[in-house]
Amino acid sequence: MKDLAFVGRKYLGGVKMRGVEVAQKMGVPFIDNKKLDPWGKKFDTIILVKYWINDQKWLQTLRNRCHTLIYDPLDSWTQTRPHYKATAFWKWTQKILKWDRIVATSGSCVASMIECNKPIHMGLHHADSRIKNDWYDPKGPIVYAGGLRFIASELDNIKPICKKLNRILIVAGGKDCWQSLQGASLVLHPRFSPEDTDLNKHCKPQVKLENSIAAGIPIVATWHPCVFTCRHNVQNMDPKNDFGIAEALECGPYLENPFTIDHYIEEIRKWK
Repeated sequence: MKDLAFVGRKYLGGVKMRGVEVAQKMGVPFIDNKKLDPWGKKFDTIILVKYWINDQKWLQTLRNRCHTLIYDPLDSWTQTRPHYKATAFWKWTQKILKWDRIVATSGSCVASMIECNKPIHMGLHHADSRIKNDWYDPKGPIVYAGGLRFIASELDNIKPICKKLNRILIVAGGKDCWQSLQGASLVLHPRFSPEDTDLNKHCKPQVKLENSIAAGIPIVATWHPCVFTCRHNVQNMDPKNDFGIAEALECGPYLENPFTIDHYIEEIRKWK
């Protein structure tokens, strides 16, 4: 892809991974949304990463700065329309942003975008390049690295299971939560009520899955379409079966070949 630039709010973690770091490795510009001016160079293609702004003047500037606008939304619905049906949400973003193409992070995400009648590019959310592949410790703690709201409704039921298995449960949030994977025996990747919305179930980017695979740690996840259309053999985190934690610990690591930043760049270079 020639004459490419990335645009987004650079301090957001997802934008850093999918925009700043990818642009740097590809040797193309990254422009922070606040520094996007109407007098700059016009690019053939701009990839807009996650950031949402319903400001018509800014959007007109964005459109004037490129011939083709590709939208990599990640989980942009969290601050906009979190309870929309997935299909309706993508139609709404197209109406506002007037993107020409869009990026999906799973097979189920692709399916939810089809009714927009626009080209769809597939690009899994790659793993954090700072994670090492020898972090797995079969005797280590059970870890959940992410927003507390996704696990909160079942946390009181999960804690006794971990205790029964003689495992410490670590719940780590914030921008550095990826570090909690070091020395873990199992990673939890749940999305429970009330966060099991249509958009979260079908379109949530699976960066936590790829991070766990990159670290060589077994995973147990809620069996949503965005999980099983991304990684078919992930252990199912089912409340009806003690969340599958004991079984996942016994099985050990069973996934390999994480999707990396280099894999994502390979995909981008194929986009026409």
